[in-house]
Amino acid sequence: MRSFVAAILIASSYAHICLISPKQRGEFSLSGPGDHTCFRRTADCGGIPAEKPQHSLVAGSVAEISVQQNLNHWRSDKHGFIDVAISYNAVGDAINAEWHVMDKIDDFPAFDMIAQTNFTFLVNVPNQASDHAVIRVRYVSFNELEIYPKNNTDAIFYNCADVKVVEAESSSEVSNPVDKSLKPGQFYDHVSCVSPSRWEAVGRSITPNGIINHHIYYDAVDQLVRWDRWGALTNATFDHVVLITNYTDLAHGPPEYVAFMTTNSCEIYGADAFYPWSYGNGMLFAGNFTKGKEVFQVWENPTNGMRWEADEHCLPYRHVEGSEGLVTVFTAKEVESFDSSIFLPPSFCPKTVQVTKSCRGMWFAPLK
Repeated sequence: MRSFVAAILIASSYAHICLISPKQRGEFSLSGPGDHTCFRRTADCGGIPAEKPQHSLVAGSVAEISVQQNLNHWRSDKHGFIDVAISYNAVGDAINAEWHVMDKIDDFPAFDMIAQTNFTFLVNVPNQASDHAVIRVRYVSFNELEIYPKNNTDAIFYNCADVKVVEAESSSEVSNPVDKSLKPGQFYDHVSCVSPSRWEAVGRSITPNGIINHHIYYDAVDQLVRWDRWGALTNATFDHVVLITNYTDLAHGPPEYVAFMTTNSCEIYGADAFYPWSYGNGMLFAGNFTKGKEVFQVWENPTNGMRWEADEHCLPYRHVEGSEGLVTVFTAKEVESFDSSIFLPPSFCPKTVQVTKSCRGMWFAPLK
């Protein structure tokens, strides 16, 4: 079993996987998507030195490991994954250490790179004690636009935490193992449900902090997407955020504008490649249900808890991020065309874009 909670935050800098609990080595921050503490790109735990373990696991027990995918780098033609592993000989050499993978989930289409999603893994800790073991989380994206450095050809993001694994003091501390028979990489349905080429949707998410509103403008013909979010965002300073991406502007990234409407400030990310808003890629068809006279399809991936419900035209109706996660309900309609001004960045965003980093998910120039 895994639990999933989504946090919708906006900020600047790098990317892309953070280890929340046990707390990762070195700096740690979830202040926004692309946080530099989630951008560690080498197999030696990102080059962050080992630390004295501050967290203990019980050998032979079931433990919770919490991580955040800090940006989403879904690749539609080669699905990535997130895995959690433990090593008992990685303190001095994480690259050549023996790693035991305790759990693994599929990556998923967030339909926008700017997304932060939390996952809590329930893992079976090996029945072996250690004064200093290492937990490693990897986001293997396979996204060619996120290769960094050059030899990291699978576009992997790393983070590690130092832990102590103690012997169980009683049989009650030894848990029944969690069933891990469900294997990732199997959720690509030969049936697919592709949304119309142009549509508009409004949505509402109910979170512990309140309601988050959404307004999506989707244009697959011209590869333009705008996603407005406002309300009870996790960062109260930015209670209204507009994301605008022109995927055809390859000369500049393509750029994804992140406009903070409350403060009239703007940041620019390098977006990944455009992919259609569809179901069946990374999901399996799980059946239909009716509401009134309407029939809705259900698509889901049980490894990561993602579930989409769509109407007969494949327009989004509801998104559920895990049994205990964020639920968003949409009202969508197909449109013939959009006014081009919808996809123009606000006037306070810069008129020109200068790339200063080679990695797409990393920020462009600091902007005001």
